[in-house]
Amino acid sequence: MTDFMRQLRKDIVIDCGHVPVRYGDGRFQFGDAEGMSESIIRSFHVGLALYKYHKLEGRQAKISICLSDTSRLLGDTDARAKLVEAINAKRWQECLPELYKSYLGDNELDDVLISLQTRNSNRFSTLIKKSKVNILREGNNETHYHNTGAVLLSSLDEDLFSISTSYLLNYERENIYYQNTIWQKSTYVDREKDIIAMPLTRLKRSGIINLYEKSSGILCPATYGGLLLNFPENYDHICVYARNDDPYIGEKIIRGVIACNALKVDFSRQCLQIVYPQMLRTPELSFINSDELKTQKNSFDDFLKKMQEKGIFEFMKFYNNQIQLDKGEA
Repeated sequence: MTDFMRQLRKDIVIDCGHVPVRYGDGRFQFGDAEGMSESIIRSFHVGLALYKYHKLEGRQAKISICLSDTSRLLGDTDARAKLVEAINAKRWQECLPELYKSYLGDNELDDVLISLQTRNSNRFSTLIKKSKVNILREGNNETHYHNTGAVLLSSLDEDLFSISTSYLLNYERENIYYQNTIWQKSTYVDREKDIIAMPLTRLKRSGIINLYEKSSGILCPATYGGLLLNFPENYDHICVYARNDDPYIGEKIIRGVIACNALKVDFSRQCLQIVYPQMLRTPELSFINSDELKTQKNSFDDFLKKMQEKGIFEFMKFYNNQIQLDKGEA
């Protein structure tokens, strides 16, 4: 982890303690019916320790806490309006769990930034709309690929909006680790120790990232991408999560990071993901550098061939539906 820390720039946002929020008995309540899980609390403590470490190192550090304010949890819009008002007024006793406040002094509270999951979803939805307009204006995905290393896709029935990137179709590190290509098969059963060693395994196995579904709305990776969009480009990002709260949280976060790079040309950050597995104590560490993501290791033609070999065009098409036959039939 120390090697990754050295690569971070001076300004850092630490995302930790992501917690559901409900409204009942005239106040906001955090966690599920039984309160906050041990893994949520651990996420907060690890994030706070990292914040203090970077402050001592002379960095400008912020603590980002996301509240899951879905309608299922929070209820009507009046409760959400009250929550937004409390956050804007920095009435911490209302909008932060009591446990969090007990560990945060006044100076540390000045560095706390609270975001709402619904607003993060809306923010990324706006980015998706802009990206669609830009692609239609450009007329093809090749220009976007040269700028970001990614292409925009939709399912053949146009229900899904997705992306694929040159980064996702580069299997060199994974093939060396597994010493075979069997891991690429959808039927392969992952071991926890393998995901710790190769956190991108499941992402690269699929080769695409789904961001929006007409029948469901904004999907989890896009929501996390919206959280990243809250901060300026001079901030690098550390997140701390646990699979005990969501078995697929690691993949959702990394997909969100990659999606921001794929849709926002000027997105330029280094992002460190710390994810605690369900059984083993060693955390999964993944480090994503925007420069590496946006660097195309393949020409557009070669990237199309890789997508064909992966079978992506069997169920997806370019968003603007303009696949040039001389660059690979789909």
